[in-house]
Amino acid sequence: MEDVVVELHEENTLNERFRVLRPAPTKGILSLDDDILRPCIAYDWAFAKWTQHPSRIVGFDARSHEIASDGRWKYAYMSTTEKTNKYSLTLTRCCFVHVDYLNWYMENPFFAPIRNMVADYNNCEDIALSLLVSSQTDGKPPLLADLWAVKSMIKLDNNQGKISAGKDHKSLRDNCVNTFSQQLGLKNKLAVKKLRHGSLFEYGDAVQWEAATHWNNTSQRIKRWKEDANLLKSELMDLRAGAAVAAYEAGLVEGSDPWQRRFHGLNSSIHN
Repeated sequence: MEDVVVELHEENTLNERFRVLRPAPTKGILSLDDDILRPCIAYDWAFAKWTQHPSRIVGFDARSHEIASDGRWKYAYMSTTEKTNKYSLTLTRCCFVHVDYLNWYMENPFFAPIRNMVADYNNCEDIALSLLVSSQTDGKPPLLADLWAVKSMIKLDNNQGKISAGKDHKSLRDNCVNTFSQQLGLKNKLAVKKLRHGSLFEYGDAVQWEAATHWNNTSQRIKRWKEDANLLKSELMDLRAGAAVAAYEAGLVEGSDPWQRRFHGLNSSIHN
């Protein structure tokens, strides 16, 4: 495995998270925020699903859109998405996507107005990519990882100073959903699908897929989980705990003593 490479980008915009500076060794790209952590098996199983449907995004964070009385589309938070049990979008803070979509988004002049809006707003790059892929798959929404994998997330920060905390965050995203869907021809095309199906092993748009043979070990573990809900709960709890402890000890949990020592040479108990 190669070392981690820290890229230096010429522009400081959210679009740049989708710019591939070095030739990608795989067609499937994991887009992952640096404050998100899950057990490896959650990524393995979502990637296995993506390999069977590489034209779709496979995401972990379902979102939806609403249609206002004047016909404008609006962004719907997770609370609304769960209440209605319907979704049409995914965030890109954790998702698998084909590298060609990233290159197309960054290089195709057709998407320049969308990229410009993302840069001006410092927001909405996730909405842009989700809708872009839907526009190229006949309006299909993103696919989603299994619900157990979605629920295995560990947050590594306190969310202070984040873009989503801005007072105009919702209005900006409302405008993005409405504008992007119109530009991409999705106003009468984007499908809305059922979110929950009453199972931890189903979530979002139902598609047929089967993991390839090199995922046999993972497949067998998932099979055991399906047969024993208590085993799923206990093993997943252990996996999350192990990942959380490893992240803490490595100084990846913002504000913790190891984090302060790693990045500032400080002890947080002294400087809080």
